Amino acid sequence: MAVFNPTKTRTWSKNTPADGDLIDDEIDRLYDNDQYSKDRIDVTDANILNLLIPLGSIIEDNLNIAPTSIFKEANAQSISRTTFSTLWDLVHKTVAGIVPATDRITVNAHGFIEGQLVKFAFTGGGITGLTNYYVRNPTTNDFQISLTATGSILDLTSSQTGDIITNVEYGFGDGSTTFNIPDRRGVFPRGAGVRGTRAKAAGGNYDGGPVGYAGQDRFQGL
Repeated sequence: MAVFNPTKTRTWSKNTPADGDLIDDEIDRLYDNDQYSKDRIDVTDANILNLLIPLGSIIEDNLNIAPTSIFKEANAQSISRTTFSTLWDLVHKTVAGIVPATDRITVNAHGFIEGQLVKFAFTGGGITGLTNYYVRNPTTNDFQISLTATGSILDLTSSQTGDIITNVEYGFGDGSTTFNIPDRRGVFPRGAGVRGTRAKAAGGNYDGGPVGYAGQDRFQGL
């Protein structure tokens, strides 16, 4: 990183010799200071970016003052796939095909993990559109699916292509130009996964399920 230098190269006067060398030295000093300013701006920009709310995060806005240009109410509304293309790219991927012999679905560099919930935009080959499925036995570019976290692998009968949602709180919108954001009306968030140390009254530790899992309360009998 450049070092700021507030000291002039020398004081100019009508008796200063070698004006050409003097101007060259002074320009070099000013250039170094400009570079210092740019370096500091770059560092500041990086620090600000690190403080930004990650794209797709859901925040509390009790006073309703979050700017509507960048924050959308989490009420399942449809938004443009073009206007919000970066978010759309995060929550969907493309199915390149299915291999019926192995029941494996090809999605290149999908990044899915075992037990993750996904849903498809299409119906066919053993898949029902808009149904939540669990990712099973993922590799870098393909995976299998099941209807429960540990259930039987789904038998897939023909190759299909189309969109897949990677976070099932989102939806496909009109199927071409829009998509739906999560619907948090009337519900409260719960941490995904199995609690490491706190056991339930019966049946193991607390388990919030995978991201996007929608559980029901158990207070009806109280």
